[in-house]
Amino acid sequence: GWVSLFTLHAIWPLLWVWATLYKPGVGYGLGAGGSGTAITDAELDELKRTINALQARVESIDGHPGREDS
Repeated sequence: GWVSLFTLHAIWPLLWVWATLYKPGVGYGLGAGGSGTAITDAELDELKRTINALQARVESIDGHPGREDS
């Protein structure tokens, strides 16, 4: 309020834009990866290993590697 008084209320449009850019859970969305949901290379490798292990397990149970059901 006091800052606006000294700038003759010219700062209010800027504050309005600043306030409307903010989204809870996401933030301002102006930076790269600010949301905290980025996956690391190590996590991606672990997920790939898990998928490969599950595919191998299904193939061993099924007995037909690469079989697609129609």
